[in-house]
Amino acid sequence: MSNEKQIKAQMKEESVPLASNDLAAFEQQLKNVGQVAAPQPQPPQQVKIQKNLVISFVSDYSGCGHIRNIFPMQFLNAVFGKNNQLLNIVTPIWIWQQDLLMRARTIYFQRQMTKGHFEILSKYKELQKQYKFKMVWDIDDFIWGHNEKQGGTKDDGVPTYNFGWVNISDEVKEYSVKIMNLMDTCIFSTQFLADYAKNELGVTAECKVMPNAIPMYFWGNTIKNDIVEDIKKPRVLYTGSPTHYNNNEKLLGDWDNAWKDWVIKSVENDKIEFVVMGGLPWFLEEIKEKITIVPWVDSYRYHIAVKEQRAHFGIMPLVPNNFNHGKSDIKAIEHYADGVVCIGTTFTNGKPSPYDNNPVTIPDNCTLDDIDKMFEYLCKTENFNKVKNEQYNKLNNEARFIEHPEYVKKLTSIV
Repeated sequence: MSNEKQIKAQMKEESVPLASNDLAAFEQQLKNVGQVAAPQPQPPQQVKIQKNLVISFVSDYSGCGHIRNIFPMQFLNAVFGKNNQLLNIVTPIWIWQQDLLMRARTIYFQRQMTKGHFEILSKYKELQKQYKFKMVWDIDDFIWGHNEKQGGTKDDGVPTYNFGWVNISDEVKEYSVKIMNLMDTCIFSTQFLADYAKNELGVTAECKVMPNAIPMYFWGNTIKNDIVEDIKKPRVLYTGSPTHYNNNEKLLGDWDNAWKDWVIKSVENDKIEFVVMGGLPWFLEEIKEKITIVPWVDSYRYHIAVKEQRAHFGIMPLVPNNFNHGKSDIKAIEHYADGVVCIGTTFTNGKPSPYDNNPVTIPDNCTLDDIDKMFEYLCKTENFNKVKNEQYNKLNNEARFIEHPEYVKKLTSIV
């Protein structure tokens, strides 16, 4: 029997009883100690295969890998694993075992985008006809288009101030599109990314949006108490990664706006307490003795480091480019969960920002005076509490906790 026919036979819904023991053969074996009785032919056992396995290939163990893959999949295992409704394996190692592929309902690929990835994923595409699993690919960043050093404009793609730009080549763009077209479904963290893939890259696979969500088991299920008096000296937190500026080449990046000068002026005038996470940006060297610098921490300890700062406000300076147009509001929802009033940048070029729907926004061309007035307003007891509670309600109403039933429903409909 061919391998494919054997698999089909094993996957039949009906089963047959095992062959009964042959007592005569057993007695004969007892009389011939040291001799092995010839195996008796038996009809093949046919079993029902439960297609309840998601094989999830994580391509990195950075924040992206955890938010888009590891944390959600771990939670699905916690909810559905005990009753075998849904099981998942999260691994960076390619799996070719026949028994696992037979059980796989979905193979989930997170951000594979190279020629080598394409060759491997093409083999899974060939096996899909035999094993009948769904193929899903996920990404949460913009990885297409040239950057300034490759002759493009500053808006085209991954900007040079992001040290990850060196890994984004024409080959990555080419093979990421080829990989997407192998899939049944491609998942994006924002509508901008999904539209770009469909309309600009010509992706033929189904394109869906799955917004980022955060684990309630990290951030907690309660909101901070309302403040009872106006904030005199606000504690302001910046949690952006070092990809938002460039210390080696002294590039301001997403701080090429009024925020840099506002932070320096406010710290020097003792108007705010400022906390920066992930390291010290080069342009804040002059005030480093007056601010709190929190070193980089891994994804499992990040929420602890953020919550320990007991911040009043979180700021997200951005400049317009395709990379930022496609970014998600992950920093905002983390602040929502922590009861920190979040101030998001919007863009005046008419293109989307991650923070367009944030309760508090300020445009990218804001002035020092604009920022001062905004903080003066938000430091009032009533205004701060109103925004803080609105943010938390938004977090729940939009199902941005991975434990939220609507988020689970949407994720399981994909996998």
